[in-house]
Amino acid sequence: MRVDRAVRGWAVVLAVLCGATAPAPAAVAAPPPVASSTQPPEPGQQLPEPISDAERAATLAEPAIVVIEVQWEGYVHDRDTGQIVDSEPVSASVRCTGAGVGQKGYLVTTRSCLEQSAVAEQALQQIVDRRLAAGTITPSEAPDVLADLLLTATIGTDPHGEAPERSVYVHRAVTDDEPMPASVVMVADWADGDAALIKIARSNQPVLPLAAEADLAIGTELVTVESPADPEAVLGVAAPADPAADAPEARGPIQLQFRTGTVRDDSPEIVVEPAEPTEPVEMLPAGVVLTHEAAIAGLVDWSGPTGDRLVGLDVIRDLLTAAKVDTELGQVDRDYRAGVDAYYEGRYGDAIARFDAVLAIIPAHVQAHHYREAAQRLRDAQGSDEPTPTEGVVERVESWLGGRSWSLVGLVVLAAIGVFVLHWRRPPGEDPANPVGRAETRGPGGSSLPDGPARDRQ
Repeated sequence: MRVDRAVRGWAVVLAVLCGATAPAPAAVAAPPPVASSTQPPEPGQQLPEPISDAERAATLAEPAIVVIEVQWEGYVHDRDTGQIVDSEPVSASVRCTGAGVGQKGYLVTTRSCLEQSAVAEQALQQIVDRRLAAGTITPSEAPDVLADLLLTATIGTDPHGEAPERSVYVHRAVTDDEPMPASVVMVADWADGDAALIKIARSNQPVLPLAAEADLAIGTELVTVESPADPEAVLGVAAPADPAADAPEARGPIQLQFRTGTVRDDSPEIVVEPAEPTEPVEMLPAGVVLTHEAAIAGLVDWSGPTGDRLVGLDVIRDLLTAAKVDTELGQVDRDYRAGVDAYYEGRYGDAIARFDAVLAIIPAHVQAHHYREAAQRLRDAQGSDEPTPTEGVVERVESWLGGRSWSLVGLVVLAAIGVFVLHWRRPPGEDPANPVGRAETRGPGGSSLPDGPARDRQ
């Protein structure tokens, strides 16, 4: 009976919890803003090194940043005649930065990153190198041959009419996994702006919200997060350091750096005047530009003559609207942002609880692991006996369900009801764990009655 009552109780709890987490008909409320704390630390409390507003923005954005690699393979044709220029195909690739904008795997980057023109020089140089190796041109002729090919040639169909192959892959900063294939959802018209929307087959992805136009007035400081062109470069955004470590370590599959600048012009487009870099490093195109609250202000359009001209928010917003992308921050984003702020405010127990909630949804979340370990180190160092705060049952279930399909909730409810009904119908005294030792039903004269369908239906 004790086991039976426990199972019934858990079934009821599951059903109530799932009912409590069901979405209301109204729109989901926006998450409360996360502001830097001004509360004083406790006496003797060890606090991490403080970070600036720009460092905080880069830190909050890091999980949603990606590097997009576009690979091309095909045969080089003359643009006018269509004749194949070389009997062997060429292959080339380009990498650009991007950012998550929808939990269901939607990412924004620049259209130029996906265009053949981004790899033209690299691909056509292969034709030049082959001619040099064959001795049909001299080294002094090579620059002119390349310039001519750039004007007259393109990567086109193969001899059998097959189109050139374009493959798109995404390297994520949030997990240390293999590059993921992506599909191109939509690109903006060149007349509107240099933006594109792609998608990976993965849900519950970190995303960045879009900034409001009012947040981009002249004089506003913005933060540009970029990835170095050299994949071996070891850089990093603001990160909690391990005092015991001898050297900084790479934090994920891609490395990021940020810089600041101020809005110089805001009409008809946003132009950011970058601050003087402390260490000039070649960066990938399409840097992600953020406000201090880690909201997307635009993408760097490198075609600007001076400073950084941004791909406008209206262009990005139109793509998201046309593709019906839900840009709401997910539970993983809200927990991660709250955890980072709790860490720098010295609330290590709260930070650990928040990062645990993140890891419940994305177990391989690189940044959450990094910050959780740092919070645990500082918490242990100050010798606090305070237990790590735990959320209530309903809050934990809500966090676990964040971003999941509500069809899963329905299945859990049905399973809970089924368990409840099955155990409710079992007769008193029956121990499901010990069917041999259960009470027998005696017939006239003391003979036992066999178990059968009639008895099972009692």
